[in-house]
This record gives sequence, structure tokens and C-alpha cells, in this order.
Amino acid sequence: ELLSSIVLFEQERQQNATLTDYLENVSLASATDDLAPGEPAVSLMTLHAAKGLEYKLVFLVGMEEGIFPSMRSFMDRGDLEEERRLFYVGITRARKLLVMTRAQ
Repeated sequence: ELLSSIVLFEQERQQNATLTDYLENVSLASATDDLAPGEPAVSLMTLHAAKGLEYKLVFLVGMEEGIFPSMRSFMDRGDLEEERRLFYVGITRARKLLVMTRAQ
């Protein structure tokens, strides 16, 4: 994937593109960039990657203590607050329907 990405970048860019140009291009790229508007699609992403985006339907899975929020977050109050912020990001990405699931 890395080599394919570099080859594609070289084909699309000028010959004198630098490593910095490549890294900036990759860091700004998103899986949703290639989706056609209006086409039905499923995007699987982290809550961090979802910031600033909205979808008609959002599924949040693993809504169980120890998974989300993670067990590590119970050790540090700051981590638990960050998990709460991420949860807020997740639930506010849904425009019409939010589905939260758990195994138990």
C-alpha cells in the first residue's frame, strides 16, 4: 500500500515533489475523499477521524464498560474525560439516526 501510494503520488504530482509534499498529501487524505456524493456507502473509522464529519446514520459499537470507555481510562481522570469527549463526537455525527450496540 505504501509503495502504491507513492507511485500514485508521483504520477499525479510534478517530478520535483519532495517527501514533505508527499507526507502533507497523505496526512490530509481521508477515506471519504473518494466517495461519490449521494452514493450509498459504509465508512468504518475511529471517533478521532470522525471529527467535523456528519452522516445520516451512525453506529457506535462496543458501548460497554471496559471497551468504551476503555479500562485504562478508569485509572486516570483525564483519560476518562477524553473518552467522554470522544463519545460526544460520536453521537453528534448522526444527523438522523444513531444506533449504539453492546454485547451484553
